[in-house]
Amino acid sequence: GYYKAVSNDIPLLSIVTVVYNNAHTLEQTIQSVLHQTYNNVQYIVIDGGSTDGSLDIIKKYDQAIDYWVSEPHKGIADAFNKGIQLAQGEWVGIINSDDFYKDRLVFERLLPFLDEADIVHGDLEFINPNTDISFVKRSAAGAEVDLMSLKMGRMLHPTCFCKLEAYK
Repeated sequence: GYYKAVSNDIPLLSIVTVVYNNAHTLEQTIQSVLHQTYNNVQYIVIDGGSTDGSLDIIKKYDQAIDYWVSEPHKGIADAFNKGIQLAQGEWVGIINSDDFYKDRLVFERLLPFLDEADIVHGDLEFINPNTDISFVKRSAAGAEVDLMSLKMGRMLHPTCFCKLEAYK
C-alpha cells in the first residue's frame, strides 16, 4: 500500500474496516469510504482469513485501499488493534464491514470538530435491509458523557473518530 501525507492544513484520517466472511455487505462499506469527498484518507482493511468471497472484493479495490491483510486473528478486538497499529493519521475511524457511510460528506462534516476533542461521534441510523425501515439511535451529547463510566450503548463506535494519540 501507500500512505497519504500528514499535514497541518489537511488532517490525515485513517479508516479501518475489519471483516470476516462478510462478502454480501463489504463492497458497500468499501465504496462508502472511497467515495467520500475528503481525500486525505488512509484506508486499512483487516480481513480475518475470509473464505466467502470477501477477499475477492478487497482485491477488486486493491489500488484504492492503502493497506490490507488477510490472516487469522483472535477476534474483532484483535482486528481493530491491528488496524489501529497500522494507522498513520491523526484521527482514526473504525467502520465494520456491515456498516456504511450514508453520504459522501461524512469526513467533511467531521473536520470543524477535530480541534475540540479527542473523540468525535454522532448518531447512527439502523436500516433493516429486508424492509428498508430505519430508525436513528442517538449518541450521548458530549458534555453529558463521563468517559470513565460510559456504557457501549451511549457511544456508537461506527460513528466515532478518535485521535490516534488517544488510542495509543
